[in-house]
Amino acid sequence: MNNDLSLRFVDIPYFLKTYHGDSFVAPNIILGGAQQLLFWEKIAIAQGGSLCLVEIRKKSYPLGLAVFMCKKIFSINRVSLLDSPCVPKETLGLSYDSILSFLVGNLPWKNVYLLHGVPNYLDPRARLSCDMGSPGKCWETVCIHLLDKSIDDVISEMPKNGRRDVRRSLRENGYECFCVDPEDSLGVKEYVDFFRKEKGYDAYSGLDWQKILSEGRKHNAMYVFGIKSKNELIASSTIFCSESLAKEAAIIKKSSRHDPYAGYRLKIYMLEWLIQRKIALFDLAGVNPFPEMEKDKNIRGFKMKFGGELIRYRILNTFTGLGRVAKFVADWRKKVRG
Repeated sequence: MNNDLSLRFVDIPYFLKTYHGDSFVAPNIILGGAQQLLFWEKIAIAQGGSLCLVEIRKKSYPLGLAVFMCKKIFSINRVSLLDSPCVPKETLGLSYDSILSFLVGNLPWKNVYLLHGVPNYLDPRARLSCDMGSPGKCWETVCIHLLDKSIDDVISEMPKNGRRDVRRSLRENGYECFCVDPEDSLGVKEYVDFFRKEKGYDAYSGLDWQKILSEGRKHNAMYVFGIKSKNELIASSTIFCSESLAKEAAIIKKSSRHDPYAGYRLKIYMLEWLIQRKIALFDLAGVNPFPEMEKDKNIRGFKMKFGGELIRYRILNTFTGLGRVAKFVADWRKKVRG
């Protein structure tokens, strides 16, 4: 690896001064600018952690920026990469792979538990084949292009089985879809209780969810959606937005009730909501490109019914020292909870 490369921490004012214009290919969060970064900084602090901007440099030249959320658990650093690195259009003779490899191999933390990559939708260099020498493992995501389209256009572009199930869901009566209002304390509590019950734990224990959802809306960053049947919450989903991009996360269904069409109806409601707000691209979140388990096959099959474009990217995992122990414990707990 080039010995001229180095990493250093930078702050948000430096980012605003340096990463602008059309010289850099910016991923999802960075496209949102200061508002997005300030929102994620508040989320990180609320969890007892911090937001870190790490710059990759070649001598004195900024070669890219990665945004991390960090939280220390005992002596283990739990570090999540919130977005793929922002990189210049001209990488001074270095490949995107080599920049990524340097970032993974030279993290400024010890005992790292997790480093999770997400796609950079605007940079074809991030859409790479799964070569054996590439860092991380191959993953895919389904992205639906919405710019200048109506909901009817989107449905018409779905594969035949997707159109069939969506139209059946639209004929079903008794569904109520909604976006959770942060000012509605009872609605927020209903969602949080649903999350805890169906997930078996509270991933953000002790957080003021009403404040988080309020901040998310204020920064145009985070929205929670739900669907009810007979006044009972049966599914929910979260969208993270920035500029013209939206990414789905935290999809939860009521385990004790099998409703074959609720997921389709909720997704159509969310698509309509995004179209009204001029969102150009909706990322339905990751799918396994080579599914073997039945669960992975079902997830992939469901998401691909909505059409869109498959984007291949990398999930970057690095476990050093106590991080391996932390991963083993986390995987074991997840398996026990089912």
